[in-house]
Amino acid sequence: MERGSLSIDGARESRSDRRGDGSWPWPTRVAFRFVFVWFLVEFHSALVQLVPLLEPLAVGIDRAKRPLYVWIARTVCGIRIESFSESSGDTTYDWVRVAANVVIAAAGCAVWTVLDRGSRGHPRLADALRTAIRFTLALSMFTYGFAKVFPLQFQPLEVPALLRTYGESSPMGLLWNFMAASRTYTVFAGGMEIVGGLLLCFRRTQLAGALWTAGGRARGRPRARSRSHSTGRTASTARGRSAASGSSSPAGASIAAITFS
Repeated sequence: MERGSLSIDGARESRSDRRGDGSWPWPTRVAFRFVFVWFLVEFHSALVQLVPLLEPLAVGIDRAKRPLYVWIARTVCGIRIESFSESSGDTTYDWVRVAANVVIAAAGCAVWTVLDRGSRGHPRLADALRTAIRFTLALSMFTYGFAKVFPLQFQPLEVPALLRTYGESSPMGLLWNFMAASRTYTVFAGGMEIVGGLLLCFRRTQLAGALWTAGGRARGRPRARSRSHSTGRTASTARGRSAASGSSSPAGASIAAITFS
């Protein structure tokens, strides 16, 4: 019994020593690799936009990827995508893109895990990922927040919107019209997004910022409408659309920010 006890204690001490030298548990390493690859695939154009004046390059990158996702939709899903919306993130193309990016991230994670079996952790990459997530999400919050505080995203309702019946309105159109009709709530929502962005900019408040932003994403928000519901698209909305590319990306970034805070 004494021998067995000593061997168990020795194993525990050995495991403790390994964890004490900065090594990560295997599930943590795999989860980090998946999130890291997914973030690069999903948000690389937003990362480019963190550099001033590079927004046209980010838009060009997004458009250059379209043939790949169109091919995936046609070959894997049996869906033909022939039109694209620059003003909505809730389209068939966007959902195919999001799903494809998850699969690509899983494949990249698997390859990384096979090729990097000897690694015990990725502390430097984790710090870089945390910083990238914080500022990418903050950029999105500032973009949408200021577009609400200064009336750029939701323009006053015009005659076509006022004449459209309830049954003819899409869920997005209803929410958009509600926001446009309530200037007070629009400014309030924009202020909340700006506060979330500010909290994300500082390490000491990054967790509070991530939780604040996740709460905002949970309540939902209207995406930029399709052309049938809008008379025009502001430059600010276009910038926000590209920075937060994807129908579920801001929510995903919020979750990732909480996880790595």
